[in-house]
Amino acid sequence: MRQTIQRSVSIAAMLALFTIGLAMGAPKTERARSEITVYGRVLKIDKKQRTMLISDHSSKKLCLVTVPEGAQFKIVFGIYKISEHPSLDNVYRTDLVRVRCIRTDGERLARLDDGQQAVVLTAAR
Repeated sequence: MRQTIQRSVSIAAMLALFTIGLAMGAPKTERARSEITVYGRVLKIDKKQRTMLISDHSSKKLCLVTVPEGAQFKIVFGIYKISEHPSLDNVYRTDLVRVRCIRTDGERLARLDDGQQAVVLTAAR
């Protein structure tokens, strides 16, 4: 009787570990893969084309972020950091910003005037 209980408990534990392993190894949701947060210093602003060149702190890459009308972002450090919904007119060079961007299937690269390459992203609404 005791052996039967021990076997059933060990089988239940193995099934629980197998289920947890499958859950941890499963791919993340589509939304998690399609959005990326860029946090870094603004190097250049082009208000006519509505783009910001941002030096990302975590990945050490240059990101050319297109900011469509109505897209939201946060100024973390700068003159307008207390503004809840800043516009592109409120951003200055050397401000720290956090922008949630949409990642496409194939990340495109852009060549800047000085020869550097930047990842092209679009800010999410």
